[in-house]
Formats: sequence, structure tokens, C-alpha cells
Amino acid sequence: MKIAILTQPLRYNYGGILQNYALQQVLRQQGHEVETIDVHRDRSAAYRYGFYVLKALLLGNIHTVSPPVSRKRFLRETIYLQRFIRENIALTPYIPNYGKLDCLPDVYDAYVVGSDQVWLKKFGTSMFFGFLPAESKAKRFAYAASFGAAKWRYDEALTRQCRELAAKFEAVSVREDWGVELCEEYLGVKAWHVLDPVLLLDARHYGALADAGSLQPREEESLQPGRFIMTYILDNSKDKERIVREMSERLRLPVRSYAPPRHSVVPPLEHWLAGFRDAAYVVTDSFHGTVLSILFNRDFMTLVNARRGAGRFHSLLGMFHLEHRLFTEQAFHLEAALAPVDYVPVNRILEMERANSMDFIRRIA
Repeated sequence: MKIAILTQPLRYNYGGILQNYALQQVLRQQGHEVETIDVHRDRSAAYRYGFYVLKALLLGNIHTVSPPVSRKRFLRETIYLQRFIRENIALTPYIPNYGKLDCLPDVYDAYVVGSDQVWLKKFGTSMFFGFLPAESKAKRFAYAASFGAAKWRYDEALTRQCRELAAKFEAVSVREDWGVELCEEYLGVKAWHVLDPVLLLDARHYGALADAGSLQPREEESLQPGRFIMTYILDNSKDKERIVREMSERLRLPVRSYAPPRHSVVPPLEHWLAGFRDAAYVVTDSFHGTVLSILFNRDFMTLVNARRGAGRFHSLLGMFHLEHRLFTEQAFHLEAALAPVDYVPVNRILEMERANSMDFIRRIA
């Protein structure tokens, strides 16, 4: 069967790219021909700088606002990520924005939306395949779709539209446990609770992937595997910096940061994967940073990233009975963070949840 995956644009986000890679891999293993819809949110120069000026005026400080990134700059800054995508992920032709999705050729037997936060309000009906013509016979599925937050945020009109579109799905699955309730209450559909696609492949797969690319030299080569703390912090703060210093002093280990630099070339995704594989300890505020910490059986701590959706972390860690690895910046307990993770029960749960998730994957036929 020929399948098109619709997910968030594959841009700067390591986790967003990796989850799409994993879902393609798993669907291919089931014998399907798979492509990801290469849709972006690119805008003209006039729109970008008009948006920049308007936002700066509203905020009252032009120095705190950055204009939306041009496609030329995006391609320059993501040169290594583009290589990874080109070598590992099959894409449709480039589509500049969601308003052009109706230009997709009618060649797919099925569409799958997921994973990641694809059902955020800002995407409207696009992520429910609202662009498909009424006469389309293609099957529609959702795999590990996420609303981003446990609170319903669609307005009445959007809820009604998405409810009508959701009724056309063959089967729906969501990434968070509370997503099951949101689907039933607001969309009128039953949903499975499944794993993020990254967790469907084992750690050895990602370890081999980390070694497979033509990696660029890096300054941190002198740090030996198992002898450093990896930090993957998306939204840094003084409190997070303080916590990392405390961990470094207590463990007597140097720190290696994997946060993508701002307005610069993003390091290869393979380096990021190798960081999780080789770290002695991981400090992160990222959902997929937490996912990989679990997958590689690292001792770790997750700092709640409420701005990006705290409910995602509670659902993920609750599934594995690892809620004690979740901290806030204001309520950090060093001794609790230093306690090693017992991965025997965690890995047992992971195997059971993989089997459940693969049962859903096999429904995509």
C-alpha cells in the first residue's frame, strides 16, 4: 500500500525528524511504500518582515523579536539535517505551506497523521486531512497524534469541523493517555494509546544510525563514552544552569551540551543520538530527549517544560512508572535525581507497549 505521512514540518527539531524516520521505518517493515509530505510554513520576504515589524511594535522592543526564517537561511542552517533526511526519509516534492496541500497528487492508498504535536490548534483542519477532496477513497489513520496539552483548546467552529473529519478515519491512536479522553469527548471517536514512534525501534538501531553517517569532526571528541553529562535543554534558564552545575560537581563529570545553536548551523542528528548513547547521565527538558534517555537506559532527569506542554511528560513517565525522574526548576532534589534508574521493569513495560502499538500499526492496511 502507498502511504503518505503528514506530520509537523521537518525543520530544526531533532525529535520531530527522528519520530518521522521511525514511523517510516516501521511502516516499511510492514511492506508499505511510504513518503512524508514535505510541507513547510514558508512565507515571502514581504510577509516575513511585515510580521517582524508588527510584532516588534506590539511588544515595544524590536531587539527581542526575530523575523521568520527565510527558506535560504533555513537550508543553510540545517545542511546536516537535510543530509540525514535525504539519506533516510522519503519525501514528496516540496510544498511551501499548508494552503497548498490540495496540490498533492492523488496516488496514495492511505494517509497517516502523526506523530508529535500534530493536533495543535494552529494547524486547523489540515492535520485532519481537510484538504482531501470529498470524493477521495484514501484511508485515513492517526498514529500517536498529540494535542500538546491535556486541556481542549479548539474553538467551537474548529471542534465541529475536526469532529466531522475525524469520523472519516479508519482508526485513531494518540501519544498521551489523556488524548484518549479528548478524542472521545470532543471528536466523538475512540482512540488507542500508543508509543511515540521512536520507541518502536530498539536502542541498537539508533546506535548503528549514530555511527553510519559521514560525521563531521567535533571539539568534544576528548570526552570518553560514559564519562560526561549530556544536556539537551530547549529553553534554558539560570535555574537550569544551576541544576546542571550541581549535577556536574556532584558526579565530577564534565558537561556536553547538545542544544542546537541559535542562528547557526545545527550539528548532525547523528551527534545528538551518540550523545544519548554515550552519556553517563542526561539532563533534558525535551520530550524526545526523555524518550531517548529511556530507550538507551540512561540515568536521567527531566525538567518540566510547561511552555511546550507539561502533560506530555506526565503521560510518558507515568507509563513507565518514572514520575520520580520529573522535576521543576523550583522543586529540584539532588539526591532524588542522583538515584539510579531500575530499568528491568521499565524495559518489561516497553516490550508490552511495543506489542500493543504494533497491533495498531498492523491495522494500517
